[in-house]
Amino acid sequence: MKGFDTSHHNSHPIQWSASVRAGYSFVFQKATQGTGYRDPKFAGDFAEASGPG
Repeated sequence: MKGFDTSHHNSHPIQWSASVRAGYSFVFQKATQGTGYRDPKFAGDFAEASGPG
């Protein structure tokens, strides 16, 4: 099983469909760092990684 992690440090937009075609089946997504930082890319990445519907 292959997966990867993502955060605001990654190139955007992330090519989710290409990741699936390459055999990736899961992703770890960074949402926060401590109590003072929220990843501004998290909500969009989460929605896109979740797929349609």
